[in-house]
Amino acid sequence: MAYREEREGACVILTLDDAAAVADVATLSAHVARLLDSGVRALLWDLEGLDLLSSTFVGLLLHARRKLHARGGHMVLVGVGRRAGATFKTFGVDDVLTRAPTREAAIERALGLDPTEPAE
Repeated sequence: MAYREEREGACVILTLDDAAAVADVATLSAHVARLLDSGVRALLWDLEGLDLLSSTFVGLLLHARRKLHARGGHMVLVGVGRRAGATFKTFGVDDVLTRAPTREAAIERALGLDPTEPAE
């Protein structure tokens, strides 16, 4: 499997192990849909080590974010490298996707515990 799921309290953490996870967006998308349908409201994506992101994967992130925000949930990215960040900027979504510098900070933001996170 190219991704791994963990839980930290009510926060689901999806860690992408390699570029294969990004390449197999259909499988990942189906998994995320099941998570969201089950009522998950806090989702953290750990992108550590990934450089290249497809437009389809970026679309999946935006879709998940939209569904979570519609129900008062939060989605946070951690481990966004320079090239992945440049991809977000190219697609014009770098200011839409919430990022955190550490996994611990990302969990707090995903759970809505970070008072510095701007309200949307």
